[in-house]
Amino acid sequence: MVYEKGNVVQANNDESKKNKQREDRRRFRGFASMPRSRVIEIAKLGGKVRAKQLGHDGYVELGKLGGKARSTQLTHDDYVAMGRKGGLGNARRIKKQKSLMSEMKYAPL
Repeated sequence: MVYEKGNVVQANNDESKKNKQREDRRRFRGFASMPRSRVIEIAKLGGKVRAKQLGHDGYVELGKLGGKARSTQLTHDDYVAMGRKGGLGNARRIKKQKSLMSEMKYAPL
């Protein structure tokens, strides 16, 4: 065996390159290695397939199950508070629209 300085360094570099390549392969697998647009495309395909499998009635059933699960988490007062919040938001929106309309009505041409 000849221990030339250049050959030993070369062997170490080759090993470090292989180790780095292994680490890179482990780090970037699956969706992490794909461009974002490709991930979105795959997700859309999955949603379309799921929609064909379930159909409208399947989604109706899923909605009912979600509603039942949510109703066990909330009390009557919680639902009242959500309704009040929604009503106030709607009132604010209507008030804002009316003020914008009145400004437009009297705005100089």
